[in-house]
Amino acid sequence: MAALLLISLSSCSTVIFKFQSEKPDIVPSDDNFYKGVKTYAVRTANQNVVYNQQELTSDVNVAISTIENELLKNGLKVIKGNADVIIELVSIDNPAYSTNTVYKSNGKTKTYDCNFSFKGLRIYLKAIRGESFVNYTFYKAPCEEGCEYKKIDKNCNKVPIGIYQDQTPSYEANAKDNPKDVVRISKVAAREIIQAIKGN
Repeated sequence: MAALLLISLSSCSTVIFKFQSEKPDIVPSDDNFYKGVKTYAVRTANQNVVYNQQELTSDVNVAISTIENELLKNGLKVIKGNADVIIELVSIDNPAYSTNTVYKSNGKTKTYDCNFSFKGLRIYLKAIRGESFVNYTFYKAPCEEGCEYKKIDKNCNKVPIGIYQDQTPSYEANAKDNPKDVVRISKVAAREIIQAIKGN
């Protein structure tokens, strides 16, 4: 997945990776989609959401409850079963963010023969109203506030700073998602939908 990645070296010679999340994709954009809607329901698509990894099952529960709570907090009526608009969680997965270029603090760059990869978070939602629908895709890039490593060794391995083997950061490819990231991306999704609702 293409994304902006900045890597800088501090005075302590540590390496910092930083990505930026893409803007949400909303297709089609329909200003009248939520007009006159009184009730909403949030569920998985066909009650069988698509997972890329088994541990994402808990992420789905977190995402649905977060979206429901945000709708309720904004005075919207959320019900179980048939509603005017069904907001379906279609899938949640972990796109890869990678680069082979290092940007140093002096502005110079260095390109490696290997890629440095990190795990992001992506959520697909579909709002359905009768025969009409709006597709939403939201992204949470890894290391948005910076991920710091001690160095890059001669084998292109990222050497962590004071971390134990069983404390793999959630942005590494073999780690479980951080529940806080799932909550964060779900709130962004809910607020985007709420903004569209409030506009009607």
